[in-house]
Amino acid sequence: MPLQWNQQPDHVKQAFLDQRADLVILPKGMKLWKLTGYKPSRNPNIHRFTPPITPWWSNYDPFMNDQKGVKGVFKDAIAKSQIFLAYVRDRSAVTIEWNSLTYYMETKLLNDKEAFWGRYAPQPVSKNPIYQTLYDGVYYPEALGGWPDAFQLYIPNLQTADLATPEWFSSTDNKALKAQFGI
Repeated sequence: MPLQWNQQPDHVKQAFLDQRADLVILPKGMKLWKLTGYKPSRNPNIHRFTPPITPWWSNYDPFMNDQKGVKGVFKDAIAKSQIFLAYVRDRSAVTIEWNSLTYYMETKLLNDKEAFWGRYAPQPVSKNPIYQTLYDGVYYPEALGGWPDAFQLYIPNLQTADLATPEWFSSTDNKALKAQFGI
């Protein structure tokens, strides 16, 4: 049975603008990326995914309404003289308490997967008053997200077996990210 939007938890619906998302089929081989606070393991004896697999992702290449993909997002951050982490936090409406966004992670799907696709709903930068405008040396707007060209994927039931071994980089290492993106 296909996924049903009305059966998703409220916190998921609230992460999408106007609590709306479209059901899409992501094809096997589709590349995905995210910034995450989970540190990757470099121990080859540990399973290829040591952090928990979360359902929140972004498309690596242009997809549906998103004509940028990660390379376009990275180029936009550089053009605005922003570090990638800060640009992604604002664009993707990631509240400071949710995730440190320390690492860039990239992988691809090994199976077709159903997902929900839509725009990010605006979120407060932080619930903590001391971080409401300045965090890690970056000034943020009071509300993150709500950008007209920023989209997210929510992939319920995503399992380790659905994903290829990921590649990891520091989300503040622009040199490594440029090399990874071929820029």
